Amino acid sequence: MNILVLGLGNTLLRDDGLGVLAVEWLQEHYRLPAEVLALQGGAEGPALAPLLEGATHLLILSAVHSRRRPGSLVRLQGTEIPAIGLRPRISPQRAGPESVLWDAWALGLWPPQAILWGMQPASIERARGLSPLVSAGLDALVARAAGQLRAWGAEPARMHWSVPAASLAIPA
Repeated sequence: MNILVLGLGNTLLRDDGLGVLAVEWLQEHYRLPAEVLALQGGAEGPALAPLLEGATHLLILSAVHSRRRPGSLVRLQGTEIPAIGLRPRISPQRAGPESVLWDAWALGLWPPQAILWGMQPASIERARGLSPLVSAGLDALVARAAGQLRAWGAEPARMHWSVPAASLAIPA
């Protein structure tokens, strides 16, 4: 079993950076077993292709524009992921992680088990740090991710009690 946990987003666009920060939070607060590889999917799009080919499970953490209330948790699986939660972005980095994941899905290279846990963003304005509303839900999102890993048979261990994720918010 090879599990790829991938955090997507742009940390320069407020809540859009949620997935990247969620993977960082997961790595800092949980001891991940050897079969779990957790990555922040910044601009390294093409480098993801070989990792996807070897993965039996894919867990994506990301902001999801789902027309729900800001801060709402969102869980997508299977074909819901590319249809709702994974839209290729138009950017100078034409082969960004979303595009590579979209291509992998279209080519049938998608891991057999794929789940996206995310949250409806409150703001994607050009600014660093999560909005207070989304930051307050970061702990819950990471707990869902750890629960998904457990459901797949991996056992992430919480390392210690720490500062709540809400403290990551940058006041408006």
